[in-house]
This record gives sequence, C-alpha cells and structure tokens, in this order.
Amino acid sequence: MDETEDSGLVNALSKAKRACIRVRWVLICVTALFACGWGASLIVLVIDCIENDPLSFVPLTYLLCYGSLVLAVFMVMLQVFSDVIRDGKPFSLPQADRLGFISLVALVFVIVELLFTAGLSYDLIPEYGYSMVING
Repeated sequence: MDETEDSGLVNALSKAKRACIRVRWVLICVTALFACGWGASLIVLVIDCIENDPLSFVPLTYLLCYGSLVLAVFMVMLQVFSDVIRDGKPFSLPQADRLGFISLVALVFVIVELLFTAGLSYDLIPEYGYSMVING
C-alpha cells in the first residue's frame, strides 16, 4: 500500500469511529427510555396480578420475556459500538461472536412470539379484548 491508500483508510476509520460515538449515545438514550418504560409496565402488571386478576400473569410473562430479549440486544449493541470506539476495529472475532448472539436472541424472540401467539389463539379471554365474531 502506498501512503495515499493508508491515509484514505485512516480517514475512513476515523469517520466510522465518530459515527459509532454518535450511534452509541443514541443507543444509550434509547436503552434507558426502553428500560424505564419496561420497568414501569412490569410494575403495573405485577400490581394488577396481585390485586385484581391472577390471569394477568400471561401478559406479565410475555412482557418479561420480550423486554429481556430486547434489553439483551441493546446491551450487546452497546458493547459492539464501544469496542469500535475503543479499538477502532469494526470487524473482529469478538464482534462476530456478539452479532451471532444477537441472531440467537432474534431466534428465541421468534419462538417466544410463536408460543404466546399460539396460546392466545386457543385461549380466548373476552375480558382482555380477545373475542371472536362468526359471520352467519
């Protein structure tokens, strides 16, 4: 490589690092907002389950699974961008492992979604707004 190619590569990595800093800050804000909303929703559902309706453990379980998976993805993405900022290497073996973990979490999310959707289609609860209309 000549000096022009090296300086072009250094400039490109520098721009990527600056972009990763901005994306990381946005991701921190989004993660904090999500965690606050998720925590508030969990508190409301736990109170509802204790005080009013013991059947509300199903939405509570769904919210717990869903929120945990989304929070796991956010945390891993924060690690990805933090490593790029610290090391300047966007493509490394730890990054590939992290992206593999995110794909595994996405697969688990699909399985959880299928399980809860199948449960709702066979367990219709009119009190929660799930009803069926039959056209004569």
